[in-house]
Amino acid sequence: MDLDDFEAGLADEPGDTRNEDQASMQDALRIFDETWFSARSRAARWMDLIGDYAGMECFAIDGDALIQCVLDDPLLRLAREGDLSFQLVHAVHSLEKLLRCFVDRQANFDVVFWEYNRHLTCAVGADRETVTSATLARTLLARHLQFRLSQYFEVYVFTDLSDPSWLDYVAIRKPMFVTTSDGGQPPANAPSMVYAAALAQRSFAFDLLSSGISISILRDTVFRQTKIFAFVFEGRRLRNSRSLLGDIIWERITAARDELTASVAHESLALVKRASIHQDVPLDLFLTELVTSTLPISTNDVDRALGLLFVAHVILLDGAIPLRARGSSNVPTQRDQLQQVFGQDIGASIFDFLRKIFHQINLLVLKSPAHVSLDIDIHVFVRLLAVIRRTNDLHLGPLMQLLAFEFDRIQSIYDATGQPLPDLASLCTTQDHGAAEVSPPRSIISTIRLLPFTNPIFNNSPLGTLQLQTSDTLKSSQFPMPRFSPGLVYRDVHHWHNQKHILPTHQGGSGEQEASEWLKKKALKREQRFMAAFQKFAESLASTSAGLKQQTIAAVGQSRAISSRRQTGIDLPNSQLTVLDGGPTSPISPTTSTASTLVAASLKGSKAKTKPLTKKEALLLQIQAEKAASRQSDAQGWWFGRLAELEAMRSLEDRLVAAKNLASNKRMYGQGAEPAIAVDFQLYLIQLQLQIWIAQAPESRTQPDVHDFYSVQLLRDVSKTYRVSGHCVQTLAALDSVMISLGFDSYIASLRGVVGLGEIGDREMSFKFEKLVRSSGSLIHKWMRIQDASAVSWQLRVFGEYMDRSLDSRPDKRVPFEPDAWQRKVLDALDADDSVLVVAPTSAGKTFISFYAMEKVLRESDDGILVYVAPTKALVNQIAADVHARFRKNRNGKNFWAIHSRDYRVNDPQNCQILITVPEILSIMLLSPPLARVWTPRIKRIIMDEIHTIGEHIGGAVWEQILLLAPCPIIGLSATIGQPSEFNGWLAAVQRAHGFNHTYINHPHRYSHLRKFFYIIPSDVSARVLPTFTGLSEESYRSTDRARFIHPVTIIGLGATTLPSDFALEARDTLSFYNALVQHQAILPPEIVAELKNLEPSAFFAQREPCLLRQQDVLRYEADLVRVLQLLLAQQAHKISGSALQRVISTLRDPLLTSADETFDLDIAPSVDSFLANVIRLAADLHVSGDLPAIFFAFDRSHCEIMVQKIENDLKKAEIRWKAKSPVWAQKIRDWEAWKATSKDREREREKKVKAKAKRNTNEERDTASPPEAATEWQKSFDPDYPLEQFSFAGGNAAYLQSELEQDIHELAWASVPKWAIAALRRGVAVHHSGMNKKYRSLVERLFRLKFIRIVIATGTLALGINAPARTTVFCGDSPYLTALMYRQCAGRAGRRGFDLLGKVVFYGLPMNRVQRLVLSRLPALAGNFPLTCTLSLRLCNLLEGSNRSATAVRAIKSILSLPQLVFGSPVGQNQLLHHLRFSIEYLRRMNLLDREGRPLNLFAIASRLYYCEPSNLALVTLLQSGVIHEMCNQPSMLKAKKQFMLLMCHLFGRRYLPSTVIARSKSASMVVLPPMPQAAASLLRQHGQHILDIFSSYAMEYTTRHAAELDLHATELPLSGALRTPTESNSPFVLHLRDTSNPPTVRCPFVTTSGLDDDFATISELTASARDGLHLDHQAIPSMDIFLGSSPATQDRYSEVDAKRKRKDASQRATPQSLRLNAYLYDFYIHGQVEALVVDNGVRRGDVWYALDDFSLTLRTVRAALVEMLDASQVVGANDPSLVDTQPATPPAKKLVQKAKKTAEDDWDVSSDEEMKAEAGLNADEGLSSTTAEAATNAIESTTAAPSAGEFMTGGGDGYLSDDDAEAPRHFSLGGRKATFGDEDWRVLEVVNAVVEEFDAAFKKMWA
Repeated sequence: MDLDDFEAGLADEPGDTRNEDQASMQDALRIFDETWFSARSRAARWMDLIGDYAGMECFAIDGDALIQCVLDDPLLRLAREGDLSFQLVHAVHSLEKLLRCFVDRQANFDVVFWEYNRHLTCAVGADRETVTSATLARTLLARHLQFRLSQYFEVYVFTDLSDPSWLDYVAIRKPMFVTTSDGGQPPANAPSMVYAAALAQRSFAFDLLSSGISISILRDTVFRQTKIFAFVFEGRRLRNSRSLLGDIIWERITAARDELTASVAHESLALVKRASIHQDVPLDLFLTELVTSTLPISTNDVDRALGLLFVAHVILLDGAIPLRARGSSNVPTQRDQLQQVFGQDIGASIFDFLRKIFHQINLLVLKSPAHVSLDIDIHVFVRLLAVIRRTNDLHLGPLMQLLAFEFDRIQSIYDATGQPLPDLASLCTTQDHGAAEVSPPRSIISTIRLLPFTNPIFNNSPLGTLQLQTSDTLKSSQFPMPRFSPGLVYRDVHHWHNQKHILPTHQGGSGEQEASEWLKKKALKREQRFMAAFQKFAESLASTSAGLKQQTIAAVGQSRAISSRRQTGIDLPNSQLTVLDGGPTSPISPTTSTASTLVAASLKGSKAKTKPLTKKEALLLQIQAEKAASRQSDAQGWWFGRLAELEAMRSLEDRLVAAKNLASNKRMYGQGAEPAIAVDFQLYLIQLQLQIWIAQAPESRTQPDVHDFYSVQLLRDVSKTYRVSGHCVQTLAALDSVMISLGFDSYIASLRGVVGLGEIGDREMSFKFEKLVRSSGSLIHKWMRIQDASAVSWQLRVFGEYMDRSLDSRPDKRVPFEPDAWQRKVLDALDADDSVLVVAPTSAGKTFISFYAMEKVLRESDDGILVYVAPTKALVNQIAADVHARFRKNRNGKNFWAIHSRDYRVNDPQNCQILITVPEILSIMLLSPPLARVWTPRIKRIIMDEIHTIGEHIGGAVWEQILLLAPCPIIGLSATIGQPSEFNGWLAAVQRAHGFNHTYINHPHRYSHLRKFFYIIPSDVSARVLPTFTGLSEESYRSTDRARFIHPVTIIGLGATTLPSDFALEARDTLSFYNALVQHQAILPPEIVAELKNLEPSAFFAQREPCLLRQQDVLRYEADLVRVLQLLLAQQAHKISGSALQRVISTLRDPLLTSADETFDLDIAPSVDSFLANVIRLAADLHVSGDLPAIFFAFDRSHCEIMVQKIENDLKKAEIRWKAKSPVWAQKIRDWEAWKATSKDREREREKKVKAKAKRNTNEERDTASPPEAATEWQKSFDPDYPLEQFSFAGGNAAYLQSELEQDIHELAWASVPKWAIAALRRGVAVHHSGMNKKYRSLVERLFRLKFIRIVIATGTLALGINAPARTTVFCGDSPYLTALMYRQCAGRAGRRGFDLLGKVVFYGLPMNRVQRLVLSRLPALAGNFPLTCTLSLRLCNLLEGSNRSATAVRAIKSILSLPQLVFGSPVGQNQLLHHLRFSIEYLRRMNLLDREGRPLNLFAIASRLYYCEPSNLALVTLLQSGVIHEMCNQPSMLKAKKQFMLLMCHLFGRRYLPSTVIARSKSASMVVLPPMPQAAASLLRQHGQHILDIFSSYAMEYTTRHAAELDLHATELPLSGALRTPTESNSPFVLHLRDTSNPPTVRCPFVTTSGLDDDFATISELTASARDGLHLDHQAIPSMDIFLGSSPATQDRYSEVDAKRKRKDASQRATPQSLRLNAYLYDFYIHGQVEALVVDNGVRRGDVWYALDDFSLTLRTVRAALVEMLDASQVVGANDPSLVDTQPATPPAKKLVQKAKKTAEDDWDVSSDEEMKAEAGLNADEGLSSTTAEAATNAIESTTAAPSAGEFMTGGGDGYLSDDDAEAPRHFSLGGRKATFGDEDWRVLEVVNAVVEEFDAAFKKMWA
């Protein structure tokens, strides 16, 4: 859904369409791209296909695009022009390895071929030999997919997109997207056929997208650790889609397809489908047929001789030749080489022969109904030919000798054909043309000697067992005189963005200078403002937790003294939480005891203790008893007064409304309730409902809906009242009479069973209850009885919401509610100090876990710490406010809780007991050396809320780091973990390595059900044809009834085979499903019909009778029905119309949905006009039906704002129209104007009365000085401009007044909140996304909880645990970020426990098939990242040495190194981890970042502070050390220096890729494509890349050599299909010759070596891509420079060398696909500063611009800060700055600059957390910020690790709880003088960097100011 016309706006510049009818293929492609595809390419999103998009949903891989990727592998020798190589086993291995990348990530996919797309792999436009080779490769690889990999996926073959079989496939399998090819961008000089192929592929993509199927580009797909990234093009089903392009274009496309079909028709046939019999065709039989078929085309002796050798080489490959003997880099396969070696004629004949035999093999394979296990290796074929030619005798004797036993098979094949073996004499030549092979090369890689590393902790760990060779003579740095590297040990004791010491003075830190009085007063004012806002925020949380009271926890010493006094039994300790969400609290739970009960209890207790009461204690008990009696008497008097007032009202409805208003009175509810009065009050409410029902007309009160309504309400209230204490005989009799009247008389005994006989009194009721049963026992109102077949059926049909929902609940003294069994298990684990993982859905009751753990820590000690980690700042603020509202602890003036987020702190994070933070901050603190000594050991528990975010590609690695470094047990909480048991297995292993027991609890059931609705938007509805919206009053608005119920079973469509684990049926759904099954039982399978007898409701619940059904009873019934549904799914043929399941679905489906689907196809999304025009009606429908408050989820920030403005505008327009026509309003205005006109007269009269009464000197007269009428004048509060009630969704909350709202709005005056947002706020509508001001967002959350705001339109920011209780959630429009995970997170906001018994989910503007996909989707399994990068290794060394090898640091490192599996979901084991770590340390040693003891050196600051963007941080360090940046910055032109530095930074950071098809517009202000990196920098990085390659190649060689036996076990196994045929140990001379002349693959995969490659690797990418399969080299874990070199001209020059192996370097930059280019959005913005150009030209979505620029700004300022610190620079600050007059006179200039530079980074921006941006689909790290991910904004994060100084309450500004004017304004600073010790070049670098930072930030601030 594109509400802001983002995609349409990109296509507003059509191409040159002149003479289109004469356009060439090249012109047609250009026009197609300019008109449509280029715009769509810019709109594509770079996403994690599995984790962030598809999840477990099915998608299709284009088979031809898949094979194209294999054939495009630069290492593969197959189908290369001018080269006859056909290394099939390498191709098969590459194919399986590529597919394993999907399989290992648990992708759910099929492989699909479209025959009219075969041009992708048939090498159109190439020579005949290449086309033939590519065609055969396609056939063989496709057959391999069909017959060898069927256990992983299915292979389908279709003609084209109009093939009926394809349409059936779409209907059944419902692929979420197709990963295919876009045809690429042909070179300018490419032949017409290549352009035709690209045009045809573009049209294929167009047709897929317009049919509603999204696509991704397989060629651009990047596999990073456990993630799959690619560009996603969103599909949208359109009507008449081809009309978007001109007819001429489609004519050219048709011509292109005709041309392509003609070019490949004689080379390719349709693939046959796999036969049901899976036996392979015997190879000898196939070869016999091949020889027979080639006889007619073998026209000469040379062809026949070559045919014999070809058959011989195939026989040899069938098990005689070991794989390791097939690799040789010296085989001549190119045309000129063959002619040189074998002669002109023979060389040409070989090419011609192979073309013909390849064509014949292709035909035979396609005709075969079974698989042919055929292997072809032209290198072996040529080597066999060469060996034969070197013999003097070219008859068959030498061949027999060379082949030994294999010759017999050849003889048998030819005998079967009836032909003799051909003679080889024709291959003889009289001239020696040279040898075909040379002697075998030696192994290329030799292991390097390592620099010494003598850290005792590492050496005494498993790392020390590696015993690698070291050398003391090697130098540590690669540069002769490294810049910025004087060899000083870095001391990490200061904060990253200021010069404050990390530790306070009493813990060894340096003292802070005392602030001036001016600053102290300002800080105090800021603190007071913050606490006022924070208190309001906390109160709003308390309002959503009924009865929440703050409990005071004494310090441990005090609590012990109190405990000794409490042993008397009088003061009962309050040791439990007052209110938690773990279980339901009764609306009436009176606990006040009578005096006699209290005394009796005390006496009983005293007898038990055998200790008599003292006189003082007895007196205290007597006083308490008297007070209780007095309270009871007062309560009775109050109740009788209220009862008289109620009875005086004439209207029963008015009485009921007034009575319900009394329900919240303390005498009726909660701790102070009086039992007898509470019971009478409940009975009075029941009586009023009865009287209202009875008073209705006879024909009305018996209507089914009316009868159901009152009977449900009565049974709900009666069953609840039975459980209330304080009953008497009369009250029970009244309740019994209601049950009898409803027909539930048999249930009375079970309900009375909850009332103890001792609790029944003999008092009189306070009123006379309605008589329902005569004394004879007959009913007075017989019509009240339920009419269903049974009481059970009635309960299932209408009473499901009110059933008892407890699951094995029992009292537990540890909590004030009755916890379920799983909750008790959690409590036991916490009490045992175990680590815990709790997986339970939203509303199940997890929140109490956190607060129980907090209270436990607070009560056990005064210095123990609990850290609560939340993924978003919004959740951090909420939890902190909740802690503030729940607990209070006196710690001698020190607050017990603190907030530490990336942009501000509250209280002291290092001196609190409850720290609430985001994961990045905790990771930094755990890795801080000073904190490791004094803070980290105090941590007792870490709570990781929403722990499933560990699987996200943004920030997930940080969560893993926390788990690996945690010094204490953890609590993991989540509602949405896919395959949680697998993740728990890894987590348990980690916790055991740390020495902690681990408990896993998985509770699958929600407390409240979610009922789903589809909102019908007719396709032809627009704002022009809809009736005018006139307001929300009952008179003006009637519900449209377009929100139609979706029965869960009707969600199941064709093709569904499984149900998600959270598939659920409500009680009423179970009954309707059962009835539908019974209705169609005639066509059901017999086993299901047999099941139905047991599923009849009365029979199934017979054992439960006569008791009301409970939720756990319905769960058992649901489970049996779902099992029946699974049987139907497994047995029914869904393609057959009228199947049993489809008939059941048709019966259950809403008839209006069926008719709407037939009318305008619900699978097509509505237009934007229809979508926006109906938003107000959707909101009004929810208002009328009582389903507000609601959260509308839209996953684009701009879309949220557009919808809010639309709703507010519609309300305002309706109000204006009403005011213009309403006489009532006109009269009210006249009255108000008249009142204003007399205001002066009233004021004078009032003053006279005051003066007159002032003369009377009596207290009574003074008390009456003010006139009483002032309080009754409505005109005083009247505001004609304020929204009227009927034009506002604002809730009427007596606890929140209009004046308070205006005060809150006034406080937003400096928060840059748009006017439309304020106007909407007044009407009860708000927007919530991370781009809005944080103070505004906090206000929205608070008002939503107060139910003033009742509609919030939000992105995913409200999906992650925020306390925003909504009755309804609405999904507004589709989005690629609306995934299975996001759907469940957002839907879970509805029906929160304690607020609603039922939640509603509405789908608005989504196609129905998308709704079905979402509801049936399965959560993807979590997958980890490899956290042990080089930078983390560096930081671990810093942690160890900087903390003086503290026990905490030592324990953390040893536990990491002892883990058997560091990364969950990864095969990397401990041995390889240790090798990787040791060689990472070697790299850091050679980078001069570590010394031999492991201490950090020199430029550690830059490397560590930019840890989130490795390898960019290490590349920058290299450029700084080498002097390249010095040379760049010291050129004469400052302007040129700044531009080059900025260009370099854009290449290193903020990298955002562009698809290859994106082109810059002719009038664009942006260059769009980033220019190449400066040549000097590229050359240096290339050299550094070689340096890295040498180190990690040695690592690979060392590990492979040490574990050769283990790796060789799987050396010949294909990645998916398994091992090849084990070769026999043939001793034939030819096989021995191959062994002697082949390359011995040590590191390189032996399959890859068959293409003539040895162990000489060109790049890190090539090393990681082609290393042997058992060697798990992760490209992301190695600091490769490859990604920076793909677009460098210097790189291209370097790779244009003659050496063939070196030529492949450029093509092997596999980290960044060659087709991807870098977006110049940062460089463009630096040049022109235009946001609009970034959106229109660079394709950056408007909602993403701010974050993309902010991340880069933070990176620039981090670099500047590190350089300032190193150079000890000084600054010049504005002289008028009062804050510096007397506060920092002694501060060195360098420190001032550091403080200002980093303070700017800390204060300027409101940085949203990574998960907030991720949740709302705002930023994608790998799309725009692979180096500055949302995790990456941690330059600001790390700025916040500073501890506040004495008296400091909050630091950081932004727009936190403080308004913008409260924070110090960021100050511009300029560089001043410098020390003489620093050279001019160093200083010039800092000047250039500072200038770039200032200029970029100036443009950035101008953008949002």
